[in-house]
Amino acid sequence: MGSLFQRQRRYLLPLALAVSLAVACTPQTSTDTALSEKVEPLVVGTSPWPAYVGQFVAEAKGFYEDEGIIVEERNFPVTTDVNTAVLANTVDVAWTGIPDMIVMADTDPSVRLVYVSEYSDGADGIIARDDVKTAEDLIGKTIAWEELPLQSLLLESFLGDSGVTAEDLDFVMMPAAEAATAFAAEKVDVAITYEPFMTAIAIENGGQVLFSSKGSNLIPGGLVGKSDRIEERREDIEGFMRAMEKGFEYADANPDEAAAIIAEKIDVSVEDLAPMMDGLKIFRPSEHSDVIFNPEDPLNIMDSIQFATDVAKEMELVDAGLEVDQLHDSSFTDSF
Repeated sequence: MGSLFQRQRRYLLPLALAVSLAVACTPQTSTDTALSEKVEPLVVGTSPWPAYVGQFVAEAKGFYEDEGIIVEERNFPVTTDVNTAVLANTVDVAWTGIPDMIVMADTDPSVRLVYVSEYSDGADGIIARDDVKTAEDLIGKTIAWEELPLQSLLLESFLGDSGVTAEDLDFVMMPAAEAATAFAAEKVDVAITYEPFMTAIAIENGGQVLFSSKGSNLIPGGLVGKSDRIEERREDIEGFMRAMEKGFEYADANPDEAAAIIAEKIDVSVEDLAPMMDGLKIFRPSEHSDVIFNPEDPLNIMDSIQFATDVAKEMELVDAGLEVDQLHDSSFTDSF
């Protein structure tokens, strides 16, 4: 099965692949000699993605050492490899898409989300001709999409309580990037796709962004691990969180330097980094109690996990009996 969130890294991959393949599964450790002699590294599975601001800046500025921890990054070209590493216990924690985590939890119910790095904030959406305004208008139109939970999350959210279901619609199966091209060529009326070309293609080809992830919690990414592993490494993970918070604080005070650190880390130019960041809503540890793990906040992660799980069950990607209320652990961010 492919990664449910593989789309999100796909347009970074051509730029980062050479670097990623060279370091895939190769440890990159932030440490000093004295510390390394007495501290076991916290192994973090990662991939080239700009949302990991706190981690990248913490590493560059030595904030791990300030917390008395060593962080060993295991870099992977695609998130499917990261997910496999979590299940195989070759990393302590890893960054991945939350829909991926749900499928992982179907395999191993001990998988937990401990931190949300970002929500897609307008980077994913549905483009359509100008005559399409409502869910009912989709009936009879040709819709280009890739049958993955990412697209299903967007479509199901747009359809809402309209009474229109996926069974009422006419789909043309193709990858999301090709869907945008097909829309531009007027081969389809609607396309479920993503930035960096979604908005431009819609506007330049007689269309509109009908619906997007802007301002929503539909498509999150975060830090996950297996419950026994995160308990064993609790103190180190808490130190990792504190170091990331310092990283965010440093980035706020030094935005140009932080942008250069992130761009170098994911192997893109600072100029190319800016539009990538524009489509993400990035969270720091100190925002979790008030937003991410707050059931009263509309952007809370629990609602997002429940919705994604419901869609995954409809697509028969997970067992119908999968329970979602134990899939997150807020204790690592409670102290902020």
